[in-house]
Amino acid sequence: DRSLIFPVQELHLWMTNRGLAGVPTWKKLGAYPLSAAPMIRSATARSAAGASCAFTGLEHVRWEAAVQPYDRIFGQLTAQAARHIVDHVLAVAPSGPGLDCATGPGYVVQEALRRGTPAGNLVGVDFSAAMLDCARNHIANEGVGWLEADIQQPFPADYNGFFSWSTCNFGVLHLARPDAFFAAVRRTLKPDGIFAFTVWADLAKSPAFQIPYHAIEEHGCQDVGLPPGPPFFKFSDPAVAQQALEDAGFRKGSVQTHFLSMEWELERPADIWEVFLQGTARTGALLE
Repeated sequence: DRSLIFPVQELHLWMTNRGLAGVPTWKKLGAYPLSAAPMIRSATARSAAGASCAFTGLEHVRWEAAVQPYDRIFGQLTAQAARHIVDHVLAVAPSGPGLDCATGPGYVVQEALRRGTPAGNLVGVDFSAAMLDCARNHIANEGVGWLEADIQQPFPADYNGFFSWSTCNFGVLHLARPDAFFAAVRRTLKPDGIFAFTVWADLAKSPAFQIPYHAIEEHGCQDVGLPPGPPFFKFSDPAVAQQALEDAGFRKGSVQTHFLSMEWELERPADIWEVFLQGTARTGALLE
């Protein structure tokens, strides 16, 4: 129940138990559809709009524009990862409420619904309004809660100690302050709640990412004036990830790591260029 999984496009799925106390009732949370949460939207919009840091601002602008190519092309990979994440968290917490952070097009929420999780037990969070619109288009279920928020900031107070499980499918590597997120998400979990996140394996084990990064290395450079952020493959190192989780308050010795191999089938050769240029944040900005 404390697995971490890594893939080929290698994905790393991190899971760990919280081991702390504090549990309010689920009824206090309810669902937060975007249309019903103007105060939350206003507060998070100010945060996402740019005051926090230039790197977060870059990520926000890029993801607002990347929805369609990401969903059409990259979604083939990240949806595969979502299925594995949901398998693991529901094996540990089959009936409890779940929080999906950096939900993007909502793949984790979709998978949880397919496995019978009640819609009212699910909340998807993202700082991109465009991504949340995409998720709501995929998931025509008004019971699911949607929150537009920067996951590096504290979650609403009613979330504390609330969730049986939380996930973050390829969101951590896009954060300026991942340690702040780990601490924030830990506070949302019940005492034996489980947290799972995915990242790409190191470049040597991620053949799709080798294509743009080797091209940049051979024909260009990475010093193009982008705002500085954490290394893209930082949490590909299990020891680094484990230490970060333990520093955030997760139980020592509860982190496990696994590798997951995935297959990516493209409709046309140009898709590989299109998705990295238009359907990613940092990599696309490098290619521009």
